[in-house]
Order: sequence, then C-alpha cells, then structure tokens
Amino acid sequence: MHENKEENIIVSLPGEFIHRIEQDLNKITSSIPDILSSHYEFLKDEWNYSNAFEFLVGMMVGNCQFSYIQAFDQIYEKMPTGDQTEEIHNMISRRKVDFEQGVSAFLEENNIK
Repeated sequence: MHENKEENIIVSLPGEFIHRIEQDLNKITSSIPDILSSHYEFLKDEWNYSNAFEFLVGMMVGNCQFSYIQAFDQIYEKMPTGDQTEEIHNMISRRKVDFEQGVSAFLEENNIK
C-alpha cells in the first residue's frame, strides 16, 4: 500500500496498475463518441432502455470496471480485494463527468434523444 499525496488516502492497488487505469481512462473518455459510433446500432437493437444517456453512461462505466477487475486478475493472478475493487470503482467515478460529456456529445452529434 502507498499513500496518494494528491488525495491523502491510502491506496491498495499497485502503482503501475493505477497508472494503467488512468492512462486507459484518458483514452476512453476522449474517444467516447467514436466508441459509441461503432457500437450504438448493436446496443440499440439488443437492449431495451428508456433513457439512452443513462444507459450509455452506465454501460461505459460498468464495462470499464469489469475490464479493470479482469485485467487485475490476469496480471496478478488473483481477483482484487474488496478494497481494491472499491478503489477501481472510485477511480472511474472520479471521471463521471468525462463519461457524461462524451455520451452527451455522441447523442447530440447523432441527434439521439
């Protein structure tokens, strides 16, 4: 464990894994409209949802969390602890506005309500 000086909290994820998540989140959040452009038709056809914005934000966040838990398992050959899973969730949650802005941009560009 080490202390994250910026937030003054004790972190239990390895530093290199935190860095990997941060880099990945930067790529994903800056590419959300492109990512959704290539998947939206499938999602629209396969899932029944009443609010595209809420569904797409939740899907993007959920996919990230699941992906990082799987990556942790593959890299370290064990599932993350509850605290580590919470830390992954918190790292993603801190980027919620970025996810929301990316989904909004996609919906506006494609005139989807």
